[in-house]
Amino acid sequence: MIKRKFFGSALILLVILPLPAWPGIRDEELVTVTDTSFIVTWTTAKSCPGAVRYGNSPKDLDQTAEEEGATRFHYVEVKGLDPGSTYSYRTECGGHKGHHRKLSPGKLTTLTPPPGKLLFTFAVLSDPHAMEDVAGLFVLPVSWLPPVSKGFTWRYPIHNYWQFTNEAAVEEVNASGAELAVVTGDLTSWFTEHEFQAMKQILDQLHMPYHVLRGNHDRVENYPEDYFLKVFGLEKGWYSFDHQGFHFVCLDDNRLSDGWQAFPEEEFQWLEQDLQVHRQMPAFVFVHRPMAAAWVDVDKDIRARFLAILGQNPQVVGVFNGHSHRAKVTVVPETGSVPHVEVPPTKEYPSGYALVRVFEGGFQYNFFETRCPDCREWNDLTRGEYFGQAPRINMQGLKDRNWVYEFAPEVRGLIQAR
Repeated sequence: MIKRKFFGSALILLVILPLPAWPGIRDEELVTVTDTSFIVTWTTAKSCPGAVRYGNSPKDLDQTAEEEGATRFHYVEVKGLDPGSTYSYRTECGGHKGHHRKLSPGKLTTLTPPPGKLLFTFAVLSDPHAMEDVAGLFVLPVSWLPPVSKGFTWRYPIHNYWQFTNEAAVEEVNASGAELAVVTGDLTSWFTEHEFQAMKQILDQLHMPYHVLRGNHDRVENYPEDYFLKVFGLEKGWYSFDHQGFHFVCLDDNRLSDGWQAFPEEEFQWLEQDLQVHRQMPAFVFVHRPMAAAWVDVDKDIRARFLAILGQNPQVVGVFNGHSHRAKVTVVPETGSVPHVEVPPTKEYPSGYALVRVFEGGFQYNFFETRCPDCREWNDLTRGEYFGQAPRINMQGLKDRNWVYEFAPEVRGLIQAR
């Protein structure tokens, strides 16, 4: 009886008293692996200058990449590696050493780029959500019930998280060598003209042409104008453009009245005709919702027709989405080996952007987290979304964030014939 009372008291103490912060390295993640580099992030209880020891063998970590200064929120990029090569690594900080785990296995193989010369690079940004002030707010589809989770807020609302995360993404994309950028929707939170203007002001800092899609948060509802079209100078929500012999198709799958999925007959007919006219050009397609993954609010009939159209156009080489806030690549029978790519958001964990390097023989995809100090801290905080399951849900696997796709022979023929 005494033991039971003691055990119960111990449980109460565990609930009431906060546990001490883990003194060593925690939340270590291998985020990005390119053909010549990799990036590891982690957090420590106290500020310290971080380092990554690496080498060709776990017993011979003879090289080091170091951070410039001390911090709690660490981001180390290892550069100058050989493509298609295997490396081992270990993180260190303040006398502590990292431990291998699922999201940071301590071993990696750099990518091997597609054959042929590099043609160009483009960036993909998703779900920037201008003017949002609570991230990860978990609500039920019943208006009279309170939120299940209160979400996460930033301590300085005057310069809030949606601002510094998107500003950092733009700054890093500018430094990446990308020639154009596509934003896959949810530019705003409540589809006001002010929100669209605020996001446009940030995107206008890109040193390259950029193209925007409508997301479900960019609807019209009862406003007198379609501010998405007005602010960004668009005639319709769907359109296409060309770049260096490739065709880019931007679509709108949102019902303007409430943001649920819709794909009008006019748009379907336009898509069929547009792809037919540009049949001799490799095509990238962008649409807000992840159709191939059959996301929870994807209409099955819209999905079936959309995939059927793409399946009839073998020049389509990639489909890019936002909406799900996760990193995920899906391949479905209707479109063969074509990757359908879900790009994580800029505005919350894992908070970043994607770079697509297009070669004569295929393309390389990499996701990068933003590295500004506030971005790193915010990333660590919103890692707690989905009741702490955000790493499992949003990051998925390393191969969902870093991979190479080689074009089919007929697509290579189109490129060679230009």
